Amino acid sequence: MAHANAVAFCQQPNLQIVTTEWVITEVADGMARSRDRARFTQFAQQLPDAPNIRIITANTEAFHRGLKDYCRHADKEWSLTDCISFAVMRDEGLTDALRRQSRNRTRNIFFATLHAL
Repeated sequence: MAHANAVAFCQQPNLQIVTTEWVITEVADGMARSRDRARFTQFAQQLPDAPNIRIITANTEAFHRGLKDYCRHADKEWSLTDCISFAVMRDEGLTDALRRQSRNRTRNIFFATLHAL
């Protein structure tokens, strides 16, 4: 059911997808095996030309705010990338996130944040 909702959400007209270099790095790390690397490479090569995707550049300020949240929320199983994504979402005024469940914890997938225009 969640997958179907995510697919429907992504098919909205005028959907603007916002992600970060940290999320792309995490995805690349997760697809580092030889059999997955080609899929990631194909995906990454399409990102710069995708008209509905905006990539937020890694920056020190967002990193440190994410790190502060990461350390403050020891009761959560959020990755550092999750916490940085939350900081960027606050900066951008974004409220919706596309995520997937993996090994009993929520993980970022290709896009950290989504915003329907």
